[in-house]
Amino acid sequence: MVLLLVLLACMVTLGLSAIGFDLSVESNEDDWACLKEADASFAMVRVYRNLGQVDRNSTNSILAAASVIDNIDGYMFPCIQNSPYAQSQNLTCDDAATQVTKTLTYLAQAGIGVTGSSVQPTPYFPLRATLGRIWIDVEDEVRMSVSDLPRSLP
Repeated sequence: MVLLLVLLACMVTLGLSAIGFDLSVESNEDDWACLKEADASFAMVRVYRNLGQVDRNSTNSILAAASVIDNIDGYMFPCIQNSPYAQSQNLTCDDAATQVTKTLTYLAQAGIGVTGSSVQPTPYFPLRATLGRIWIDVEDEVRMSVSDLPRSLP
């Protein structure tokens, strides 16, 4: 009986898994067609950069992904004022609400809507693709090189 429950749990888990890709560089339809061939069922595209600006590559990447993949989300890598990275780059970051508003407006002007958002494409900017949601990736970016790694690993 226990073995049957374990097998059932494994089958349910496998049935709920999905393959997707998170891209922070510009991609085209051929890239996404290739990923779809590798069984990708969702896409995650960076829409805001920690440099304090929308990701200008995101709209082309989202539209390319939408040509072959139905489930597309975006993620913001926000600029965090006073973080070591922002300080090291001498960045001035907008507050969180402004970063989100700039992102939604930029996407809407490219004809990309976000489910549940009050900022949507208009007749002047017709809908071309829809993101399911926007995720927030909050981290303090640390730049390391191979020379920063320990000389010997256990």
